[in-house]
Amino acid sequence: MHLNPKLAGTLILLFGLSGPASAIEHKPNYDFEQLDQVRSLRNSQVDGWAPLNDQVLIMTVSPKRKYLVVLTRPDHNLTHSHRIGVISRSGSIMAKFDQVYAMESGIKLGIPIKAIYKLEGKEQEELARKLV
Repeated sequence: MHLNPKLAGTLILLFGLSGPASAIEHKPNYDFEQLDQVRSLRNSQVDGWAPLNDQVLIMTVSPKRKYLVVLTRPDHNLTHSHRIGVISRSGSIMAKFDQVYAMESGIKLGIPIKAIYKLEGKEQEELARKLV
C-alpha cells in the first residue's frame, strides 16, 4: 500500500498529538500538612472504618480516636464495601509497609498504604472530609 506523503505526515502528527497530551489527567495529592502524620496504629485497636472516597478512609479506634488512611492508588471497590481487610506483617498497621483491600471485591488485591494521619477531634475530621 502506498500513502500520499502529505497524508502520511498528517497521520503521524495526529497520532503523535493524541498520545501523551491526552494521557495527562489530574491525580489528587493527598498530603495533609495540617494533620499529624504517624507511622502506624495498632491493628487490634481498630473497631470501625468509613471510606471518604476510593483512596482515603477513616479508621476508628475509639469514638474520640480516629486515623485518616491514604492509599497509594484508588480501589474502586472500597466505597461499596461493607468490610475491609488489612495485610499486615506485624501487630500494627504501618504506612509504606501494609496494604488494605475491599473484602467484597472479586480479587482481593491489597493497595499499599501511603500515609496515616491522626485525627484529633471533630474539627480535624471535618477538615479531612473537606480536603478530600
